[in-house]
Parts: sequence; C-alpha cells; structure tokens
Amino acid sequence: MAREILEDSLNNPTQRVLVTGATGFLGRHLCVSLKKLGFVVLATARKRDLELVHVDEWVECDLLEPVALEQFLSSKPIAYCFHLAALSDGQDVANRASSILRQNTLATLNLLSILEAQTSKPSVLLLSSALAESGCPKKLKADRRKSSWYAYSKRVSELVFAAYNNNASLSSVAVRVPNVYGPGDQSTSRIIPSLFRSLLEQSRFNLRSSSDTQIELVYVGDVVAGLCKIQREHAAIAGHYGAMARIYGRQGLSLEQIVRKAQSLFHSDSNDAQLAGNVSLDKRSSEGELYALHGSTPLDEGFRATLNWYRNQKDSLAQ
Repeated sequence: MAREILEDSLNNPTQRVLVTGATGFLGRHLCVSLKKLGFVVLATARKRDLELVHVDEWVECDLLEPVALEQFLSSKPIAYCFHLAALSDGQDVANRASSILRQNTLATLNLLSILEAQTSKPSVLLLSSALAESGCPKKLKADRRKSSWYAYSKRVSELVFAAYNNNASLSSVAVRVPNVYGPGDQSTSRIIPSLFRSLLEQSRFNLRSSSDTQIELVYVGDVVAGLCKIQREHAAIAGHYGAMARIYGRQGLSLEQIVRKAQSLFHSDSNDAQLAGNVSLDKRSSEGELYALHGSTPLDEGFRATLNWYRNQKDSLAQ
C-alpha cells in the first residue's frame, strides 16, 4: 500500500518538487521540511551521497552537463523547482575566480532551458545572495576576490531569471539571503562553523576581517521557513513584487560582537531544543517593491542550537 501511495504521488506533478544542491547545508534542511509538508522531493547532486535519505528520488549530475537531469525529468513533470546549487566564494575552483561566474550562470541557464521544455511549466525559485545587492564591481576583471565574482554571478543569474519571468516562459522568483548559519553546516570557510569549531577544539580563531566588520546573520530554519512561504506566495511575488524577494536576518552585528556572543554561550548551559525557524512579513514589503521577510529566531537560541550540533558531532567522532 505504501509503495502504491508513493507511486501515485510520483505521478502527480502538483505534489512533486525539484531541489538542486540538495546535498548542501541549506538544501538538506529544505528537503527535510518539504517532506514534512507532504511534497514528493526530487533532487540533484554532483556526486553520490549515501545521506540523501531525505528525498524520494535523486539524480547524480552536473548542471554544466545537464543531459542526465533532462533524462531524469523526461517522465517526471514537476510543479516547482528550488534552485540552490551553486559554487560559492568559499569553495575551491580549479581555475581563476571567474570560473565561479561561468559555473553559476551557465548552470542556471541549462536548468531553465530544461524546465522551459517541460509541459508542466514549473515555477522556479533561485537562491541568490545579499551580496548581489552590490551588483558588479566597476573593475571586475582586476578584482581577484572570489566574493566579487560570486556576487556578480548571482546578479547575472537574477537577470536571467527576470528575463524568463518577463517573457512568460517560466514564472521565476529570485530570493536574496544573507549569511546563513545553523546545525549541519560543515563548511570550512564560513565564519560561524569556523568559530564554533575553534571553541570546541580550544584553538585560536583567526579573524579574516576587521573586528568591526558588520555581518548580517540569519538562522537556517528561518531561511527554510521563508523559502516555503515564498513558494506558497510565488504567483503574487512573481506578478507584483518584481520577481524579487529578500530574507533579512540580524543586522548591525560586528565580527567582534559575534565572537563574544559565541564565547559566552559556549560556557553557559546547553539547550537541546530543536528550532524550526520562522519568518514574518517585513514592513519594507509593498506591492511593486521587494517582497521582504524577516527571520525571527533570536541569535542566542540559534547559536545554542548550532553549538549543540557541533558538540554532538565532536562526541560522535570521538566514540
């Protein structure tokens, strides 16, 4: 009976969604939530991952060579796509930083071409970055910082999405998010994972930026809640908000404040509560402008949940 129910769901495109980048930090959290909401989750991954138990079906493919995805979806029309897959500024890139631009924009174009050919004409969400708000540096070719190329690749991808949306080929929405943190982030380059690992290992945390650098943080559960809300409100956002959305986090924090907060919580009592995350409609949101959501998880609670995950990871590895 369970298999029959699954097969019926797999044949119902109104319940089927595709998540690219499902093996990533945010992708894993999103897939778990989508499953809880009753969706049949299809996913892409660039390499085999035995931990992809939170999806119904997945395909191993690189969006730069999308033949495998095209074949995978040929008999599986979907209703919605969350496009999270991207090379970030923290990942190793074989050649110069401009490879990030080629990888991210070409992969996006390939995906949209495949989805446009589907008879179901799915709606599409692009995970973008708050860094894209700065647009393109005036002298991009002379700027070797990977973050500049990453920001530009996201801005170009936003413009590609807008073109598809304006031409009515696909209903598309781009969502900008700031620095995301939370349980499950195994990055070796982002600030929060590096900070918590240094605390647990009792090693020195090296500040890569000035201590007064301002950083905007948002809890992963808030981002997932926001993406799910945007999926529900997709038609309105695509039609009246310029096909753009923004999830805001905790702003005005200096790097020094973040380090001190993490250090104080590290020595306090632990809290094993699981945080689901939540968002609220921001006052900046108005028709014709950006659709804005604000993450509502307090920094203390988000940091505790994240720190506990790292503690558990360390304990499990020690056993």
